[in-house]
Amino acid sequence: MTRGRDEIDSELRLLAAVRRTVLEDGGPAPDIAAVDELLDERQLSQQRDADNEEYEDAGRSDGST
Repeated sequence: MTRGRDEIDSELRLLAAVRRTVLEDGGPAPDIAAVDELLDERQLSQQRDADNEEYEDAGRSDGST
């Protein structure tokens, strides 16, 4: 099952808040690998949504519903 952009964005906001808090407290910067993975997942989600919309638009243009 794939996650939607809202869920991914929520997780990104959480990781950003954790990172900000750690840095404000003088801790070492947390690894950003998880953020990179989520951004990749978000990009794939956007592409998948665009592909689905394109497919649906093509179906409407040929007279089918």
